[in-house]
Amino acid sequence: DRFLNKFGYFTGLQYFLSLEWLPLIFKKRFFQTDIFIIRMIHGGYLPFWFPFFLSKIAPVIWRFPDMWAFTGHCCYSYDCQKWKTICKNCPRLKDYPALFLDTTSLLFKLKKFFYSRSNLYIVAPSSWMFENVKQSPILKNLPVFHIPTAVDVDIFQPRQKFQKPSIIFVSASLKDERKGIKFLPDILSKLNKFLKEKNIFLDFYLAGENKINLPYLSNINYNFLGKLMEKELASYYQKAHFSILPTLADNLPNTILESLACETPVVCFDVGGCKDAVLHLKTGYLAKSYDIDDFVNGIILFLNDHKILIEAGKNGRKLVLERFSPECQAKEYLKLIKSILNK
Repeated sequence: DRFLNKFGYFTGLQYFLSLEWLPLIFKKRFFQTDIFIIRMIHGGYLPFWFPFFLSKIAPVIWRFPDMWAFTGHCCYSYDCQKWKTICKNCPRLKDYPALFLDTTSLLFKLKKFFYSRSNLYIVAPSSWMFENVKQSPILKNLPVFHIPTAVDVDIFQPRQKFQKPSIIFVSASLKDERKGIKFLPDILSKLNKFLKEKNIFLDFYLAGENKINLPYLSNINYNFLGKLMEKELASYYQKAHFSILPTLADNLPNTILESLACETPVVCFDVGGCKDAVLHLKTGYLAKSYDIDDFVNGIILFLNDHKILIEAGKNGRKLVLERFSPECQAKEYLKLIKSILNK
């Protein structure tokens, strides 16, 4: 698989070949399937044409974790709008999953050829993704359904907060630039000025693989937690007063839902599908995209006003129970599956 991924990188035939799926065809039940449900296939898990192959056996429900299925290669296009017509002359070839050669036009056309001839039912976890799919020339004739991401509300539930003011930042990798790591030093430096004026000392928890260098700040104490198992992670969400996520591009991050489920409001930028869960001044603070000053204003608001903080926490938990629980998601999937089988 490593060899094939390297082959795809250097030739530009991204995820054209993969061996992961071969054992499936030797299982008798594989060809007797009524409906396939797939999620993320890029990353070397499955070849990009595999949904087409599956759809010749049975209908395919495909949940989109990001934009990869309808771009020339990238998972998030940021401010590039070429995917709305045709990808070519890519300005972000090094973005994951990276390409050595610019074959984005070819890959875009191949995806359009295969997916437009497939029996696919697209699931968009966020309203932002739902609208993007409808604008895609690759997918425009395929049915798309908005079924939000779910979070385990039994694991992620409210508990007693720390006495000392505390914030948590969570990312699979603390070196993931897409999660806004580059903004953290400026955000924390501006925040520290406010903390010094008010004589407030704050604990800042960072959960995720790797460790990053952050500036020494007199009133902020860093706590690097490393990679945490689900229940450990939940315990820190529960104890923190609120979480921050300066993400630059996202679908509907699990970290937001996990935090809200623990009655821990979220401060984030208004990007992607974040606004589905972070309702401004109701469940968190939705800062203007990439506006660091506005982001810091959101943090200060919650530090200054305990009443707003508590109310936002309760609203967040209520919203998750109403829209993002496993029961809500299962109900929508069951409805979709029944509608497909009844055709």
